[in-house]
Amino acid sequence: MIGTAFYIMEFVPGRILADPKLPGVSPADRAKIFDSMNDVLARIHNVDYRAAGLGISGARPIIQRQIARWSRPV
Repeated sequence: MIGTAFYIMEFVPGRILADPKLPGVSPADRAKIFDSMNDVLARIHNVDYRAAGLGISGARPIIQRQIARWSRPV
């Protein structure tokens, strides 16, 4: 234990799509991107977060923490 919170990332090759309007992407390719995004979101929502060890993190469950974070004004 080093006394500081940290995480390890892995490089994954791919594109970074910063603009959700996807300028310069054809309608057919845009549809494929959105279909893929929706597939991943559906898979994430099917994960049993308690079985994955994400149910309790600190004082509040991680879901409550995330909703509170997303709901804060920027």
